[in-house]
Amino acid sequence: MSGIFDGVRIEPPTAPTLGGTWANFGGSYQTAEYWKDNATGMVHIQGLIKNAGAPVAGDVIFTLPAGYRPPATMLFAVGTATTAISRTMGRCDINSAGQVTYQTGYHAYYFELNGISFRTYE
Repeated sequence: MSGIFDGVRIEPPTAPTLGGTWANFGGSYQTAEYWKDNATGMVHIQGLIKNAGAPVAGDVIFTLPAGYRPPATMLFAVGTATTAISRTMGRCDINSAGQVTYQTGYHAYYFELNGISFRTYE
């Protein structure tokens, strides 16, 4: 992921420290990570995670550092499942303090972070 694109540096991905009982899904699936495109100010998040506990709305999955945070709380639809065949949509929020939080959806099998992108103004 790191390198030069049109002469602009794209940062290498960083693996966040997952909070509570959140963990990477494992196996051959993408681990949680984030990075920023400095040319556009866009922050990108991806990965497949799970939670062995029973999270409630607002539980912090991880916190983004300064410079990677949205200017206001943003809501994202994410794929979730309790088994390999019981898929549904869930919600993940990211607030201006950088907290990536669980809001709704299944979590025991997986909670998908792929496709989360937003512009930061920090």
